Amino acid sequence: MLKTVTANPVTSEFNACRRCRAARLCRLARKPPAGTDASTKVVLRHRRLRRGDYLYRTGDPLHSLGVVCSGSVQTCLLHPDGTTQITGFHLAGEFTALGDMNAKQHTRDGVALETTCVCEILLSQLLELCHESPDVRRDVLQLVFDQLAHNEAQLLPLVGRKSATEQLAAFLLSLSERLAERGFSGEDFSLSMSRQDIGSYLGLAKETISRLFSRLENEGVISLDARRLRLTDPRRLAGLAAGATGL
Repeated sequence: MLKTVTANPVTSEFNACRRCRAARLCRLARKPPAGTDASTKVVLRHRRLRRGDYLYRTGDPLHSLGVVCSGSVQTCLLHPDGTTQITGFHLAGEFTALGDMNAKQHTRDGVALETTCVCEILLSQLLELCHESPDVRRDVLQLVFDQLAHNEAQLLPLVGRKSATEQLAAFLLSLSERLAERGFSGEDFSLSMSRQDIGSYLGLAKETISRLFSRLENEGVISLDARRLRLTDPRRLAGLAAGATGL
């Protein structure tokens, strides 16, 4: 069982690998199946990014699968009128957006929200290894299903919500659950994204997000110190996310 830590998900690479969905795939990739050329293995490249650095930009060639090793990445959609929409937040152990496989290019911008390390798995070698190894094919399929579940979890705050309070509560609850799944504390963590980022993702004004955070804190649902967030009443937060009244 992984040890729960009350820290932002920026850890040693060893601990990050223990929490990563692709850990087993990486191990298989470093040991090609018997009878195959040793060069036919997935090349892993570690990229270290500072806050605000781009992991990729819209239109960049799609040649690798990115897994957040530590830190966090947000994806952004650039509209024709020049406005930007935040489309997702990706935490340690999660994949970044894959992009358009047919066009072989990224359809979003990927930006580091803090000091971040990303492992890149080259798609060309991965496809070759899938052809050679049933174990790798099985792991890749599992990762695809995990990614679909992750995408669904990220959409929960946006689907069927009638109020801004419900949207923010659902967002914080989803974030808490995803951190807990990785072995981090789901009740005491740092928000790597800004109020404006959260507002863009939820389709709400920054001022609305700030006001709701103040209300949640005043009601004893959360405790907030700068970007350090503690869920003081997780049960009530879950109730608000489900549409319960009383805030």
